[in-house]
Formats: sequence, structure tokens, C-alpha cells
Amino acid sequence: MDTDCQDNLINIITYAVSNGINHIETAMGYGSSELQIGDELQTLFKQGEIKRDDLKLQTKGGISATTTPEAYRSSILDQIRRLNVDYVDLFSVHGMNTWDHIDWLYNNKLIDVIKKLKKEEKIRNIGFSTHAQAEVTSSLIARGDFDYLNLHHHFFGDYTASGDGLNGGNIDNVRLAHKKDMGIFIISPYDKGGRLYAPSNKLRDLTLPEFEPIEFGSLWLWHHSRMDTVAQSQPHTIVCGAARPSDLDQPIYAALNVHDSQTASNVDAVATRLKQAMVQELGARTMQGLGTKEFRIV
Repeated sequence: MDTDCQDNLINIITYAVSNGINHIETAMGYGSSELQIGDELQTLFKQGEIKRDDLKLQTKGGISATTTPEAYRSSILDQIRRLNVDYVDLFSVHGMNTWDHIDWLYNNKLIDVIKKLKKEEKIRNIGFSTHAQAEVTSSLIARGDFDYLNLHHHFFGDYTASGDGLNGGNIDNVRLAHKKDMGIFIISPYDKGGRLYAPSNKLRDLTLPEFEPIEFGSLWLWHHSRMDTVAQSQPHTIVCGAARPSDLDQPIYAALNVHDSQTASNVDAVATRLKQAMVQELGARTMQGLGTKEFRIV
């Protein structure tokens, strides 16, 4: 493994943990990331920098039409070994995007494999990640077999589910997961949620002076229960794909200011300006995917 890359990784993990971030997410499909993370975690554990119990470690593994229970169990255990730990806190069935994926999971009895690994305490919580249309996701949530899900849900639309669902996007799925007491992990809020890491000048003009775009995107999610006047649903985890320690600064700053006395009114003020600008540019009908009158983005 490249030394410079590994040094950067260990700096990111150390910086994150020192600032209160305890959730690390990866997947079998992310190149050699499981191996790289596992190697550096052991270094930090041995140095006493971090304890295993300090972290919530999540990985994900996909399935196919031909995946057998035996192969799936072996694959998951290999993932845990690559991470160099005895268990993972969270394991997601990766990319549950179509009705076929749901059929494979249940008809091939792959769901039973994950449940058994949970009983064996190799997996502490079972989830799924999805880029699906809203109705596919809601069907999987409704089955009641999962502790959490990885979902697109952002101020600037819900990626593949934008404009979908009864109320537009994934808001109904957030509410359904909340009703079932599932953890809600927000996928890619700073990339698929509007490329907030590389905002246009116009977007920054609309979010400043209160917030940088990343700060606003974060705080809109952290204030979700206040915005959702129907169900008071609330995401629990926001992911940041950091390429360097400083990429975490704005998400950290936003998290530290969630309960500041001025934050709520500032979130509302920025959301109002953004909605007005979007209606002006796109028209009121296009805005349907951002929520109904029952879910106020202002």
C-alpha cells in the first residue's frame, strides 16, 4: 500500500476521532479501502490512540442473482477480516436498487445469512443501502428486517428518487424508517446532494453570510425533525467523503453549532432564499420534488 496514502488516511481518522466523529463507513466495492482502513485501525488500536469500542464501523457488500448463502457468508466474513476486527457495528446489503435485488435477497435466503451473523455477533446491526426509486425502498423498509438504511435525502432533492413518491423524493421513506425506529444514514449529502463541496458562485451568494453551502446542507438535515411537521423524522448520521483532514472542518463546525440560539432562524432564512431562487429559475411545478406544504423546507 502507498505510504503517503496510508499516512493521509491515518491523519484523517485521527483528526475525525479527535473532533468527535466516531463512524467510519466503507464497502467491499470501494477498491482496497477495507484493507487500508483495517491496517490503520490496528495501528491506532495498538498505539492506544483509539479503542475499538470508540468506533462505529460500517461496511457494505452487494449480491447478485447467483449469490449462494455459503458464498455470501464467506464474503462477509472476508470483509470483516480485511477490516482487521472481530465484528462490524453495521453491515449493509449494498445497492438494493431494484425489485430484482429484493427477490435475490429473499428468494436466495441471503437475508438469513445476515441474520445468523447478527446472532453470532459478527454483525451488530443489519441495514441496506439504496439508490432506488422511492417505492422500491419503501417496500424493503416495510419488511421490518433491518435496523437501519443508507438513503439519499437532501435539501436539493433525493438523487434517483427526486420527484418520486407520493410527496416527492424520499421524505416518505425517511418517515417510514423513523416510524419503524430504524437508523437513517444519509448518503452523499455534499456530492449527490448538490455538489456542495464545489458550489457555484450563485449558490454561495444564496447561503452566505449565514453559512457555507456544506454547513447549510448539514444543518438542514440536523434540523430535520423541526422541519418535518408531520412526523418529526430525523436522520442520525451524515457521511463526508474526506480526501484530507480539513475536508471535515465544515461538517464538524455545523455539528457543533446545531443548538446555537441563532442557528434555527438562520437555517430558515437560507432555506427561504434558496426556495425563492429555485422557484424563480425552475418554476413552482419543478419544486414538487423538494417537499409538500406538510414538509416545510422553510
